[in-house]
Amino acid sequence: MADATVEIFLTLSRTILRRPVEGSTRTLRKKYQTVFGVTPELTATLWEAVWAEASEDEIGGIRPEKQHLLWALMFLKLYSPEEVLATMANVSRNTFRTHAWHVILLLEQVADKKVRGKYK
Repeated sequence: MADATVEIFLTLSRTILRRPVEGSTRTLRKKYQTVFGVTPELTATLWEAVWAEASEDEIGGIRPEKQHLLWALMFLKLYSPEEVLATMANVSRNTFRTHAWHVILLLEQVADKKVRGKYK
């Protein structure tokens, strides 16, 4: 299982948000929620669900990574052009698209299972 803590997601977000390591955690948390649309705590919870949903054979045997969840959340919240979001993530547009959409589809599967389980 992939450990996901609030601190891991805050640390990963610093690169995307261009925040220095020695910067204020309060400011980082505000910017985090503005860009990703959720709290770091909810991100950690979502990560556990996405990790459990992912299977070994997806995308050529590559499992999603934590930063891919941040990319997906950023895409869903900001809905900016992929080129802009890829630049923020410091990757190519194709890399961003591949991994962000992979995680978005996993989130959809998780949500579908939660809804089905609730209304059966």
